[in-house]
Amino acid sequence: MYTCHGLGGNQYFEYTAHHEIRHNIQKELCLHSSQGVAQLHECGFKGKNSRTPEEEKWELRKDQLLYNAASNMCLTGNREHPSMVSCNPSDLFQKWIFGHQN
Repeated sequence: MYTCHGLGGNQYFEYTAHHEIRHNIQKELCLHSSQGVAQLHECGFKGKNSRTPEEEKWELRKDQLLYNAASNMCLTGNREHPSMVSCNPSDLFQKWIFGHQN
C-alpha cells in the first residue's frame, strides 16, 4: 500500500450495485476474498444471466468496514497488500470511504 496519488489509473476502484469492488481501467477485475492477501480476479458477474460470486461480494458497512460474508472477514490496508483479517471497527486500517468525482 502507498499514498493515493489522485490520478486514478491503478488506484481507481468502484463499489458496484452488485456489491463488487471493481477495477475497470484495462480489464474488468474484481477484488476476491481469499485467505491472507486479497486478490484481483476476472469478475464473475458478466450480466443478467450470471451472479456475483460470494468471494467477490462485499458489504460496505455503516462503520466503514468492507465485509465479505464468504470469508467472514474484513479488508485491511495495514499490510503491504490489502488483506483479509477479523473485523475490528476500531482499526482505522479497516475503514474505507467511496466517493465520486465529477
